[in-house]
Amino acid sequence: MPWALALFVIIMLPNMFWFALPAESDALKQTAELPWLDTVQMTFQVMMIGCLCMLENPQAKPFGLKNPMVAAALICCGIYYAFWVAYFRGSMNAPVLLALCLFPSAAFLLYGADRRNVPGTVAGAAFAICHLVATLVRL
Repeated sequence: MPWALALFVIIMLPNMFWFALPAESDALKQTAELPWLDTVQMTFQVMMIGCLCMLENPQAKPFGLKNPMVAAALICCGIYYAFWVAYFRGSMNAPVLLALCLFPSAAFLLYGADRRNVPGTVAGAAFAICHLVATLVRL
């Protein structure tokens, strides 16, 4: 499923930029209060991407931008990028950090639900919960 991989790359691009050029006082670089949670979160992320990329439901609707859930996933990506811009301009407050957590998770969940990919959506929901808890702990 190349579209799932494309979504993953779209969402990871600002992260790659962040790894290469982190902001001066970087709120995202804080050490984890619960290191095991980062491991669980990453495990669910790998499971989610693997399931979304490798499992295909033949009953899923045709993929396209006119599909409301695909459009909503792309809107989530656009909002996510807008919050990355705010982050790199110095807005490192709770709403920005929560947006950087919630919008990519929502994009993956919308894509998984649209593709009727139950394993990918379940792994995505588990990832979203872990990602949210990890973000809240760091606030």
